Amino acid sequence: MIPIRYLYRIEIGPGRARRQATNGRAFGVDYGHVQEGPMTNIPAAAGSAAKLKPLRPGMFNLPAQADMPVRLLGNRCRACGEPFFPKRHYCAACTSGDLEDTGFSETGKIDTFTVVRQQPPGGAIAPPYAIVRVKLDDGPTVQTIATNCDPEKLKIGDRVQLIAHRVMDDEAGATVVSFMAQPVKQG
Repeated sequence: MIPIRYLYRIEIGPGRARRQATNGRAFGVDYGHVQEGPMTNIPAAAGSAAKLKPLRPGMFNLPAQADMPVRLLGNRCRACGEPFFPKRHYCAACTSGDLEDTGFSETGKIDTFTVVRQQPPGGAIAPPYAIVRVKLDDGPTVQTIATNCDPEKLKIGDRVQLIAHRVMDDEAGATVVSFMAQPVKQG
């Protein structure tokens, strides 16, 4: 289980890195169901399968059980074809507002990663663990946590599959899941 205590927006750029509590807002989008502080009151998604609840509704299709493959839900620009996850209102490549909703492949390749070996103050995950950036086979590049693997054995170019992995159980007993990457078994 990977407990998540807070939702933060992390901004990284040349010469800067900043972590900011979002109070339910991240990247200019209001996620009213998210609260700063212990995440124990996430409302149920309509039609949840087998008492599963997504950490953030609308990010991926909800499978029948945890540790099953998921397709991320995003959109693609009709003008230039650029894919986006999470969904956007305007294309960052050509500024068109003509975007169509789509689901992306559940598989991709790691194009970079880092192994976290020291837990930051207030960190929610016990190290070591890997944060991976995955280029999906038919869509955008996404960042998530690698699961069900030894982070020290990951390599750039490894094939991974996105799954709905258990994060915690809420007060009502539902299993809260988020998308994470697990290596595709070779052979």
